[in-house]
Amino acid sequence: MARATVFLSDDLLRAVDAEAEREGISRSALCQKAAEAYLDQAKRERQEVERRRAMEEACLRMDKLAEKLGNWDPVAIVRQFREPRRGSRTRRYCPRGLVEETSSTLRRREIVGPAKGAQPATSPWPKLGGSLS
Repeated sequence: MARATVFLSDDLLRAVDAEAEREGISRSALCQKAAEAYLDQAKRERQEVERRRAMEEACLRMDKLAEKLGNWDPVAIVRQFREPRRGSRTRRYCPRGLVEETSSTLRRREIVGPAKGAQPATSPWPKLGGSLS
């Protein structure tokens, strides 16, 4: 370990000695802990400044891109890629059963079979055409 000579004011040296005694460590160990804490804090602050600079730069690039692209509807683009063909049907399992979906502007979902291993659901509502009593 290297040695360093440091000049401190009398008041600061008394405060360092008092804190070292309270901590139960040597003056040298306290100064080392203080220097490490200071350097860690300085490093975190530099990283935060860099992170904020990078975010601001990204926002400026996004603003330039938005200016270049003009007015466009991102929802329409997402739907275009999400629904490759109009009227295509997909089947998938969900907790309620096998679902058949129709890709269209208004999505239609229809339960076409029970879920694997699921018990048939019972409805508290009467079937159409049945009596309420």
